[in-house]
Amino acid sequence: MQEELYGEIFAAEQEHWWFVARHRIVLHLLERYLQPNSGAPHKVADLGCGCGMMLLRLSEKYEPVGLDGSRHAIEFARRRGVTAKLGALPGDVPLSRESYDAVLMLDVLEHLKYDRASVEVAASLLKPVELLSHLNAILFAPAAMWRILAAKVFERDRARYLRLPPFNSVLRSIFAFERLLLGKVPMPLGLSFIAIARKR
Repeated sequence: MQEELYGEIFAAEQEHWWFVARHRIVLHLLERYLQPNSGAPHKVADLGCGCGMMLLRLSEKYEPVGLDGSRHAIEFARRRGVTAKLGALPGDVPLSRESYDAVLMLDVLEHLKYDRASVEVAASLLKPVELLSHLNAILFAPAAMWRILAAKVFERDRARYLRLPPFNSVLRSIFAFERLLLGKVPMPLGLSFIAIARKR
């Protein structure tokens, strides 16, 4: 990724509908599927943590650590006061095996050359968790239309595209609403695939 994009992402993660709603969905799923822990907080690894906003949200309730292959991403994550380590899937993961209650790979797998090996490494970090799969559907059509329109209108001003308040608020609300439907309503197509898998 181009170096200048990390600064844009760092700013956008706090308010842009995609990031904010995705964080709400992930936190909702973790709350639903992680068993209550009477001792220390659950440990969560975020593989491909980017600029660290998900880690910051996680730190309100869990003990998170991030991993990213970009030094720029790690620097931005550390500005948020979260723990992030430099590394890359599948071969350079400086995290303890069988130590985490949850492992996140948010919009990561599709960018990896060795996807199967990466999933195997991610699984090796896990303690047991529950099972669920889900396809994000409600936002598919409006988000696709918005991206096509935005690419034409804001191709020279990407920062303005990331900041549009009315659209941002509406899309954030729709996307975040999906957390209430996960596992209850089948969704046949969508923007993202969410899987929570049990380690055997």
